[in-house]
Amino acid sequence: MQLNHMYWYFDSALSNDQCDKIIETGERAMDRASELGFSVDAQTNLGNDKKTQSKNNTDAVSMGDMTFSEMAKKGIPAEKVIDRDVHIAWINDLWIEEAVKFHVDSANASAGWNFNIDHNEPMQFGKYSENQFHGWHPDFGYKPYGSYWDVKNPPSGEAFKEILIDGETEYHPIIGLENAEREMIWHRDPNAAGKIRKLSVTVNLSHPDEYEGGNLRFDCGPHTRGGRFVTCEEIRPRGSIVVFPSHVVHQVTPIESGTRRSLVMWSLGPPFR
Repeated sequence: MQLNHMYWYFDSALSNDQCDKIIETGERAMDRASELGFSVDAQTNLGNDKKTQSKNNTDAVSMGDMTFSEMAKKGIPAEKVIDRDVHIAWINDLWIEEAVKFHVDSANASAGWNFNIDHNEPMQFGKYSENQFHGWHPDFGYKPYGSYWDVKNPPSGEAFKEILIDGETEYHPIIGLENAEREMIWHRDPNAAGKIRKLSVTVNLSHPDEYEGGNLRFDCGPHTRGGRFVTCEEIRPRGSIVVFPSHVVHQVTPIESGTRRSLVMWSLGPPFR
């Protein structure tokens, strides 16, 4: 897919007060998830996250800012690669979604993408501390989201675990490395069925002097004029927002010092034709 703009940005689009409130909301959601027994270690569909790999491989190696090809040249097999290490929590506050969605819609038109989007996934608050990162990846799924997983009435024949939340039992799917495709077969959002991620958005919630490293970078492809890899410097000012098509490969480089807090969201629509 040819793009006139790999990404579109808004400098300091959210105020310091808004960033503070989002961080407070995210930290509270992270604490709540831990209280309920949910892991706040981010996972990937490929199972190459820190939690899975550290459990399965005592000699697992962090991907950092290397590509899989670079790791292969070093003799590191893909099954031993940790491709993501970050703490996350899911939030769905309407005022935050509306503030972000305004800029997604604006970027979609201004960049000339004009993708058909009609729904947003829950937002993900991320907290990167020293040495944490997110390796090269696209957000675009390999197939549309499937049926809705009703936590009160799980699908017949599927493995689940019971979780007590505020005195009520919920049934959550058991998804492991051996059946990772089920994340796409069963989805927890009734409005996401049959749709794909089309636009991704990242909001920087931290002051630029609060951390070193943690750069958002894009892979523009091997034949791109002006260089294949681009560091998105525009995301550094606090409250800045960057929107990009979800199929674009990107990464967050390892944090060298400090803590980087961010918010990400994905806008969905029917599959491309």
